[in-house]
Amino acid sequence: AVYEGTTDSARARLEGGEHTTAVVLRHVPRHPEPGSEEERETRYPAAVRYTAADGSVRTATTEVEPGLAAGERVRVWTDASGEVVKPPPGEKEIRSRAVGAGISAGVGVPLLAWLVYAAGAGVVRRRRMEAWACEWERVAVRWTSRP
Repeated sequence: AVYEGTTDSARARLEGGEHTTAVVLRHVPRHPEPGSEEERETRYPAAVRYTAADGSVRTATTEVEPGLAAGERVRVWTDASGEVVKPPPGEKEIRSRAVGAGISAGVGVPLLAWLVYAAGAGVVRRRRMEAWACEWERVAVRWTSRP
């Protein structure tokens, strides 16, 4: 269900948006570890200027690769109203979300069941102990001797 829902959502976003070329307005700092795996995955916020589908020139902030100079071009995803948004998730991200939801449900449902059981057992145990205490007070005078 999560896979199908996310796929449908991504498909709708694909139909309602488009890639647009934008120009970076200010220099983006370099990553502290050039050439590292982390640098390839890291994105920095940067101000960009782009032309929306309606022809208006707009500015926005989006995440870009580290080390870009002012004036360099980047691709951004815009929605139907021309606003810069995150691109729709790809197949790998959709599958990852679905697997994560499945694992969460697989762990969460039994955990929730155990918590409900433990809470119910605690209530029953407390009532049983209260009933036992009341009964003991009633019969204790016959079983204990007082000096």
